[in-house]
Amino acid sequence: MGSSPIKHVIFINKENATHDLLLGDITQTRKGVPVNGDPNYSLGFAASPNHHELALTFAFSDNFYLEPSVSSDGHRWLTNTYTTEFEQTHWPASYGGKRNDAGDDPEVFGPYPGRLGFTDANASPDPQDYNQHGGIYLHLLRNGKTFVNFGNGYEFAEVDESNATEPTGIRQHVNVPMESVVRDNSDQVFPEFNTHIPDGPLSEDPTRFNRFGRFKQVFEANYVDWQAGLCKLPNYVDLYYPNDHGGGPTDIHPEGPEWSFVRFVQDNDEALGLTVDLISHSPCWKDTVIFAVEDDPQNGFDHVDGTRSLFLAVSPWVKHEYVSKKHLSLASIFKTVDEILGLPPLNQYDAAASDLRDLFTNNPDFTPYNFAPIGFATSANAVWKQMTQSLDFSRPDANEVQLRRAIALSEGIPHRKPGKN
Repeated sequence: MGSSPIKHVIFINKENATHDLLLGDITQTRKGVPVNGDPNYSLGFAASPNHHELALTFAFSDNFYLEPSVSSDGHRWLTNTYTTEFEQTHWPASYGGKRNDAGDDPEVFGPYPGRLGFTDANASPDPQDYNQHGGIYLHLLRNGKTFVNFGNGYEFAEVDESNATEPTGIRQHVNVPMESVVRDNSDQVFPEFNTHIPDGPLSEDPTRFNRFGRFKQVFEANYVDWQAGLCKLPNYVDLYYPNDHGGGPTDIHPEGPEWSFVRFVQDNDEALGLTVDLISHSPCWKDTVIFAVEDDPQNGFDHVDGTRSLFLAVSPWVKHEYVSKKHLSLASIFKTVDEILGLPPLNQYDAAASDLRDLFTNNPDFTPYNFAPIGFATSANAVWKQMTQSLDFSRPDANEVQLRRAIALSEGIPHRKPGKN
């Protein structure tokens, strides 16, 4: 791609949605170009107005697919690490509603100190699970690039995972070593997966800790000089907003109001929209691209394929009101990151993938994005409350099949026969 005017990549990763679940109601762009969506499987505009506005204003794809199947392998692919034989043979043993493994069941865990991880995390895998050349973080470091990680799948041994622990609530896997490149470049206050912590600010509790609030705090303190008009962002920013996974009705507010699945998606939409608004009104906007994806497609149905998922590209340097029809995947994103930052390929997947060059333009539009207001859902219906009573939301994908069914039935989405999605 030659020398790129883009100096900063913000990679926003979220939890468990298909393309149709979030954007299936978009059947054409504002320029009238057909989009392959099915509204029958969509939560609609009201559930994610910022996702919709970003897709219709900037660039998105209706032909983007995820390599991973679940969060366990998904969070490895999110760091450009293909899954090893160790991971591929281990994660199925802790899925299918059988996740009481040694890392989570005290009867198995026993009296030993710490926590015994089983499937572990993308940024701190078991030594047996290391890729030959590591992941995106080590790749950036080796090639003289800078990065910061906000919450993408790491665990710090010194924090508590109790419900509503603030500010972190990060899970402990203290038996798994963490590479220094990850620890030294991760924000150790930003929460990992915890459905008791909101992604975005709460109007009813404006002082409540939230993921976007922490990102904004660090961004304004460390990465931008408003007075001088300078951007000091690292080359690569990994930013995790997981609440579109859904959570228990009383996870955010134990005393109410209860949250529906849509309310969790709206919380996630708020964080995404506020992040783009913040960046686009800052000195960083002129040379930044933001990519937004899911880690896996489990929570939704899709009329094209069960692995088709969300992909948004937001920047002055992407084509506006554009839908890509090119076959794309996570590897396409990392190939493009390589090309933007002048890196060699990390592995065979980013080397061989198709890139995102059709989304970009040499004629930038620096118009900033303004946050789209959200009409937040105010209650959870009886179906959602009843079907989530026995679901475990303490970790992602604990009851993935039951959760997908609860989403479909509570939101009136048709669900296909087993094996179709």
